[in-house]
Amino acid sequence: MFFIVILFLSQQLFASLPPRPIPRTSSKIFVKTGVFEGGTAGAANLEGIRFSRNKTEETERWVLDFSSAHTRSLQETAPKFQVRYSQADRIEVPEGRDVLLNPPRLIISLQSIKGNYLTRAQFKPFLERSQLVRDIKIYPPIEDGDMAVEFILKHSIQFEPHQPIQKEGRLVLDLKPIKQR
Repeated sequence: MFFIVILFLSQQLFASLPPRPIPRTSSKIFVKTGVFEGGTAGAANLEGIRFSRNKTEETERWVLDFSSAHTRSLQETAPKFQVRYSQADRIEVPEGRDVLLNPPRLIISLQSIKGNYLTRAQFKPFLERSQLVRDIKIYPPIEDGDMAVEFILKHSIQFEPHQPIQKEGRLVLDLKPIKQR
């Protein structure tokens, strides 16, 4: 019983940990959970998205590009953002099998987006080639340009987010499948 209480308390403690600053360089250290924050307080535009696959390492790289809100110059600034991984929600039904309620997701909350130039036509070809991402939803701005981009995943992943210091206006998401045993 003591072990169950300790396990429950540790889960509550880890669930309430504050967000970590996003790494400024790629470390190749993938995590299975976490909340990361980055960017600057100024307004920016969401310009587009890029995708690449590394078949050897079985990783995918998704890059969100931002531009200056005034000049639309790329790679200068990124708005304040938060990247959060939400694991799949499953329940076990009486027949003894698992039912998926919600797939795993990466949710990117963006603040102060002046212009959103990301369209479904830009990323649809990437989704067809992706082994890990099923769909991407772009949620419209709600207040002062605050919006969200949701990556709906095909299965659980490990991820490594970073915002390159030399290219401030990028958010890079490296994704890797979790090996099944």
